[in-house]
Amino acid sequence: MYTSGKPRAKPHCFLASLGMKQEGSLRVLVKGVTDLEPGDHVLPVFTGECKECRHCKSEESNMCDLLRINTDRGVMLNDGKSRFSIRGQPIYHFVGTSTFSEYTVVHVGCLAKINPAAPLDKVCVLSCGISTGLGATLNVAKPKKGSSVAIFGLGAVGLAAAEGARISGASRIIGVDLNASRFNEAKKFGVTEFVNPKDHDKPVHEVIAEMTNGGVDRSVECTGSVSAMISAFECVHDGWGVAVLVGVPNKDDAFKTHPMNVLNERTLKGTFFGNYKPRSDIPSVVEKYMNKVASIPVNQSLPRRIIVSISVDLKQSVYEISQNIH
Repeated sequence: MYTSGKPRAKPHCFLASLGMKQEGSLRVLVKGVTDLEPGDHVLPVFTGECKECRHCKSEESNMCDLLRINTDRGVMLNDGKSRFSIRGQPIYHFVGTSTFSEYTVVHVGCLAKINPAAPLDKVCVLSCGISTGLGATLNVAKPKKGSSVAIFGLGAVGLAAAEGARISGASRIIGVDLNASRFNEAKKFGVTEFVNPKDHDKPVHEVIAEMTNGGVDRSVECTGSVSAMISAFECVHDGWGVAVLVGVPNKDDAFKTHPMNVLNERTLKGTFFGNYKPRSDIPSVVEKYMNKVASIPVNQSLPRRIIVSISVDLKQSVYEISQNIH
């Protein structure tokens, strides 16, 4: 249901109101919320920032103890109950946002207040994958001006990672993907060269090492494939190379590499949501887009109308979803 194509939520979280990328304006606040007002434009984020735990107070972490992503919770934290129901039966929340619904109830720690002038149909994607890819490069890989960067996977997250490399001033940005048709779009986000592993009779990390006189300075993996993760690590230069893993692997996957790859001073890092703190950092990411510092890897705006009607009886649940994307 979520990332791997296999059911991830516990049985008690069915039925659920899904959705994790959206934008909107506040209508109602509960007592005690002081840093937002009705009418504020906000991005709901699947992970939160309570601003009180050790992670939130740390400059190095964004993994809030209270509000980090939880696909199994399905209820509000303060009372353990859902805010959705149909005919008396609870409809559970999804990753704290449930953005497919026309109205939703979200913990204040999962709302990033943004510039009201920002086009909501564009910046809504900054609440998930785009910020993840951008931050993986800017905040974690941190390539220097003139450096070389390899991006594994040229979907939306990978394009955002490439955009981060472009902003950083990388001179060579090598896109790695099994789909050659993605290269033209990737050029718009700074990718200068393209490697399709299917075109070579040797491991892709060896191909990249030959292209770059020993390896790239930085790599960012955005696929979830454990083989791509290993290649992303093994393609960075010894002595200073840094590889950043973004994709979510299968739960049974194992990352295997020879210990000498670590002893030879290659660095392996992981990232969650690009190391952005949702409430503190996402407003500035929106400003990067507004000021044309960063581009968003979306071909067009996505105005959509999603109508979900659910009828429930003892034997069957019927979902009728009408979606119209222009």
